[in-house]
Amino acid sequence: MPTNPRMRVFELVVALTLAAGCAPSRAKHVMPVPGQNPPRWGTPSWHEYLRRQADSLVAIDPVREANSAIARGDFHLLAVNGYALIVPGLERDWPKYHHAIYVFQATSDAFEGEDHIRYSGVAYDYAKAYNAVVLAHAPPGGH
Repeated sequence: MPTNPRMRVFELVVALTLAAGCAPSRAKHVMPVPGQNPPRWGTPSWHEYLRRQADSLVAIDPVREANSAIARGDFHLLAVNGYALIVPGLERDWPKYHHAIYVFQATSDAFEGEDHIRYSGVAYDYAKAYNAVVLAHAPPGGH
């Protein structure tokens, strides 16, 4: 994984571009990640929210969390917002997935500042690692 933040942004933009227009923007099984709603976009409290969210995701092991969900029979996936919804591991096929898809709030392809770039990258990486575990264990017909 590149450590250069500009390269990380480039990879995220490429992923967003590949997903653009590939699927409808919302489905009934797509909803925000449960938790606190972000403050108004661009405000100082919004930027603080982004920093807290990124730090929280970095501190949590996505593989352990995915295995815990699977043990409970929960096969939801995680996604980020862009021009179109991005579900790492399913890309174009996410509308066919039969379980919930939770979207990290405040993710976007329109970045506002370094903390937004960092949060969006961390959320994408977390979703990618989490989804890989869930998809490897999802029941047949689950996607």
